[in-house]
Amino acid sequence: MRFSVISGIYNGKRAQLEEAIQSVLSQSLSDFEWLICDDGSREPVRSFLREAASRDRRIRLLVNQQNRGLAYSLNRCIRAASTPILLRQDGDDRSSPGRFNRLVPFMEQHPEYALVSSNISLFDDGGKWGRMRYPEFPSAHDFLFCVPFMHGAVGMRRDAVLQAGGYCVSRVTRRCEDLELFFRLYAAGECGYTIQEELYEYREDVSAAKRRKYRYRLEEALVKYRGFRDLGLLPGAFPYVCKPLVTGLLPAGILNWMKDRYYGRRG
Repeated sequence: MRFSVISGIYNGKRAQLEEAIQSVLSQSLSDFEWLICDDGSREPVRSFLREAASRDRRIRLLVNQQNRGLAYSLNRCIRAASTPILLRQDGDDRSSPGRFNRLVPFMEQHPEYALVSSNISLFDDGGKWGRMRYPEFPSAHDFLFCVPFMHGAVGMRRDAVLQAGGYCVSRVTRRCEDLELFFRLYAAGECGYTIQEELYEYREDVSAAKRRKYRYRLEEALVKYRGFRDLGLLPGAFPYVCKPLVTGLLPAGILNWMKDRYYGRRG
């Protein structure tokens, strides 16, 4: 196998899972293994994942007997992977046609990047409605305002992730395990790159801002404090540590407007 796809699945809608699976298995670059960790899903998702694995030998199904969280599940996939390149895929998103054929050769030709991602398309049940653009050469300062990589769209080098200790499994990082890992990789001297093409399709309702419980914003602020500290950005970055706490108080419409402006979502 040339590379590995890694996913953690916990319940979800069958139609969305089918779309995600079809988008991966129909990729033109097909010499991969797909490690899917069923994170304690209930029926009928549990049976559906077993059925999908039985239909395609590239799928290797791992099973958590109880729900352990995305970080724990992805760590299982990373340890079980047999290739040096890992591509993420979420169960309710889609890989655009040709995604693997762009990311994998680029990562093979550019070993200096531990993280390689792309811009993304936004879609909901009505179809595609926007996009998100990311910095081509994300620096430590690009972490100040937002995460400069979409977790589901990223490719990672397995040795760099393992050397960093993998995903952190803790209560504090349960909603921002990707950000916490990216902080540690950059603090260790690694860097990333964003292909300036829309190669990943992220499911997001055009009419709804995702609202997180305020305690999750407190935990995000703690993760950002530690990350900015390790990157040497404090005390100047302290206002950005507080950003999740402030934005959590804003109306949903203003949050959507800010995302539209920063990411060029409707440009």
